[in-house]
Amino acid sequence: TFADGLAGSLVLRRLGSLVLDDPSGAITIANDGDITLDANGRARVIEVRAGSDATLNGLTITGGQASFGGGIFNAGTLALLNSTVTGNAVSTTGFNRASGGGIANTGTLAITGSTISNSSATTASPYTT
Repeated sequence: TFADGLAGSLVLRRLGSLVLDDPSGAITIANDGDITLDANGRARVIEVRAGSDATLNGLTITGGQASFGGGIFNAGTLALLNSTVTGNAVSTTGFNRASGGGIANTGTLAITGSTISNSSATTASPYTT
């Protein structure tokens, strides 16, 4: 949990994705809405691994870039509360379809009071001219 009144951006320049991988108990990342997690176009922002139970509350998740799940990839159980997922992208080439610009989900996902917008998924043709 971030301290009340804390504001600003955490840019994940060198860290890569923030990976939530703890099957022993629930993981909560919460704030009053003034914290931005920004991957700066270098990686996915957050990954919730299978067997993990996570809650994200009051965050902005942006700047993610991956082959699927640019903002969030959830394979566990995720509650997204009062958050914004925006400005993320996925891109692939060849015969793999791009999916989940903002969120890719293969687990259990509940979204409440949140906005998912302005993210993209692009697949480039494997053929060149």
